[in-house]
Amino acid sequence: MKKLIQNMGFKRVNSGKRRRSERMKKKVIAALMVAAMAVGLLAGCGGASDDKGGAANTGSASEETSSGSKSESTDGVLTKVDLTGQDIYVGIAPGSGGSAWRDQMVNDITDVLDEYKTSGDIKGYKVVNNATNGDANEQVQIIRDFIDDPQVNVIMINPNDTTSLNEAVLDAEAAGKLVVVYDASITAKGILNVSVDHYQYAYGPTKTLLDIIGGKGTVVEVSGLDGHPANVIRIKATDDAIAEYPDVTLAANQPGGWDNTTSKSVTAAILASGIKPDGIISQDNGCYGVLQACIDANYIPKVVSGDGSKAFFTAWKDLVDKGEDFNAVVVPNPPGIGATAARIAVKIAQGKEFDETQLTVEDGVATYEYVVTTVYTNDNFDEGWEVVKDFTDEQCIDEYMTDDEANALFK
Repeated sequence: MKKLIQNMGFKRVNSGKRRRSERMKKKVIAALMVAAMAVGLLAGCGGASDDKGGAANTGSASEETSSGSKSESTDGVLTKVDLTGQDIYVGIAPGSGGSAWRDQMVNDITDVLDEYKTSGDIKGYKVVNNATNGDANEQVQIIRDFIDDPQVNVIMINPNDTTSLNEAVLDAEAAGKLVVVYDASITAKGILNVSVDHYQYAYGPTKTLLDIIGGKGTVVEVSGLDGHPANVIRIKATDDAIAEYPDVTLAANQPGGWDNTTSKSVTAAILASGIKPDGIISQDNGCYGVLQACIDANYIPKVVSGDGSKAFFTAWKDLVDKGEDFNAVVVPNPPGIGATAARIAVKIAQGKEFDETQLTVEDGVATYEYVVTTVYTNDNFDEGWEVVKDFTDEQCIDEYMTDDEANALFK
């Protein structure tokens, strides 16, 4: 996705309006994030490096860096890193690859950084991904390589674990590197996390799904990457929503890995076990694999939730056109969260002061929560179809901040 539509102050391809809602301040979420451990279950791209402006550093990390920058504690929530007089060079550690969603996320980030490189705001960037998806130890080594790289002074991380990266991240900060974490969060204090509000992202659609089935019956959940911080929070949110419906039974909960193939096989096994759910709660584009399994088994539930690719919308449309009693709850999980984080990271690196009243802070952990409010069901299917009809089959509905919107987050 290279071209996006300008709409409502955001760079986006959907027509839903974005607004900020209340920040979720739940102690239980913070506790879950501390406990979550990422498990590398998916095969991915091998050690890819996309370098714009310099060679990828694959050597071992050293104890010190000669970047000439320094970190200094402040009375605020975020630790300030002084990059005065330095050319901004960004190192990106996406943590996993290979899925359409993650490929689109990296493309969004590089689109924004190319924009800033052209304008002279940054010197360059490099992308160094895991060879093993979800492996936190491997990601730690990538971070340490960035610490050892005198060219890199800004590090962006999509974390594979909430706690395992903390030591390396704090070492990077002590070495004078600005670190911004995106898409999920870590528990290191003083670091800025930029993330979709994963609790609300799962809680709201689950409530809608449960209302569609009449507040009673059987549901199953095909979740995301087992142990991933975002997945842990989302499962907590769906559990909380289901608890509000005493006549609803959760018959199974299995990880689908945010992957169509895995989600399809997991759903097929659930259906083969004899469970016939009224609704299936899924995450991201795994919903298409879920629906494929249902179609193959000749069993169509009343509703499936998740993100919506063109392939999912097409299958959804075919079922409704055939007269099936089927609905869907589609809430986009924008890959552009990384691009939003990139805009914020560059502005902090330029010395701008982030307005900390925009943050959700739990036990010293600071997160800027990007709230997605677009929802597609049968009621507004035509609107969603207009968005996706010209997409490739796996392309994701997307949105991210414009430069002006990012500027509004700063004093």
